[in-house]
Amino acid sequence: MLKALGKSLSGVTRVAMEYSPENTLTRVSRVDAGTVELARSMSHEVVSSADLMQYATHQWTPEQLSDHRRTDDKLGRIVNEAFAHAGEHLVKGVTEFQVAEFIRSRFREEGIESPDGPIVAVNANATDPHYEPTADNTSMIKRGDWLLIDLWAKGVAPGSVYADITWKTPTIRVPSCWGSQADRVARDYITSRGYGEYFTHRLGYSIGFEVHSEAVNLDGFETHDTRNIIPGVCFSI
Repeated sequence: MLKALGKSLSGVTRVAMEYSPENTLTRVSRVDAGTVELARSMSHEVVSSADLMQYATHQWTPEQLSDHRRTDDKLGRIVNEAFAHAGEHLVKGVTEFQVAEFIRSRFREEGIESPDGPIVAVNANATDPHYEPTADNTSMIKRGDWLLIDLWAKGVAPGSVYADITWKTPTIRVPSCWGSQADRVARDYITSRGYGEYFTHRLGYSIGFEVHSEAVNLDGFETHDTRNIIPGVCFSI
């Protein structure tokens, strides 16, 4: 072996190996100390191949970059949907694990995959960078909570590369406003376009068991409706 090694390294003074001086880069330091000692005993200088390895094995192809961008677009949609899902289910009650399950189901629908995660962490749980809720270890998400979502995935085709998104919202609340506030936004816009004097009706009314029902009206004109617009009610515009 020594003879063959000496022959293959004949005329070489410097050898790049998967080695890191003092093991500062643990991910690339894979050659055992004995092999390094052997090379040095044959008067070869051993240098790290860390940068060389990047060029040889880790530069993305144009196809991989396109694949990454497609996956990133999917993750962007999913993380927005996950925050909305959490907000829409606050009244009924929703846990970190349930939001994580929602994300995993969306992964399957979008044709992307991940062997672990996502992280859905509320309040103090968000301080643990490796937190992952389970069915038996999860916290309720409540109004006013800090919620962090970290999700990563890649396509299912061979050679696919990962995309990773970490977002947080400082306050989780039911997305809502008063009926009169919705009316005001529309009324201000219509007025700014010069048609305010012709807008002599409320913006919308509740629709339910009766055509004019009893839930929130989008009304800041006839009355001043201070009820919240909540999920599950219907109204006209």
